[in-house]
Amino acid sequence: MEKQRLLIAESSEELRDVIYDLFRGSFQVHCCKDGYEAQKILREYAPDILVVDVMLPGVDGLSLVQWALERGIRSRVLLLTRFASEYVMETAVRLGVSYVMLKPCDLSALAARVEDLSKSLLPAVTVGEDPKSQVSGLLLALGLRPKLRGFACLREAVLLSAQEECMSVTKVLYPEVAKRCGCQSVHVERNIRSAIETAWETRDETVWRMYFIPDGTGQVARPTNAAFISRLADCFRAG
Repeated sequence: MEKQRLLIAESSEELRDVIYDLFRGSFQVHCCKDGYEAQKILREYAPDILVVDVMLPGVDGLSLVQWALERGIRSRVLLLTRFASEYVMETAVRLGVSYVMLKPCDLSALAARVEDLSKSLLPAVTVGEDPKSQVSGLLLALGLRPKLRGFACLREAVLLSAQEECMSVTKVLYPEVAKRCGCQSVHVERNIRSAIETAWETRDETVWRMYFIPDGTGQVARPTNAAFISRLADCFRAG
């Protein structure tokens, strides 16, 4: 099997070399020291995983991720930053960044997070599997229980959200899910909230970190219904 592609976009030569040494045996590793060079590598190789510094010269890390998304490049992103400001965290979530790590960072933790992202890229469903089964796989990975009413509601909500990103949750999404699941709109919101809460209480932290960005304390905050649906819709679209 061909090795996954990893891009390290880091201005510090010392840190860049250390990270390179960590992964050169496991990945096809490309390195660069500024945002312009990173753009070139992203265009040419479309890396599977991007380790990028927020304060990257030329084109900063967040702008680089935005630039890649606009061109259909869906790399898993591990963001490195010295300052986990509210703006950085909110923008990272909006851009679908997989993980945010504070600098200076523990190299063993960095290696573990990249390994997590690598595993998340491995095929989890068979070729040709129908969309409902694919979304069910995402829900099961996060510990959602199929027997709960909210499981089916969430599956339909993710599929609908994947088709139309800017759909109003309360005015459009919930009523449409209610039609598909044969219940009332008010029950949809409650069932989804209960299903997420149940999975949250018994979650595998490592798995949830693959999908949701930790906050400034390093912990993954419990997502709202809308945030949960939006994030899984992004994952479904990314394939």
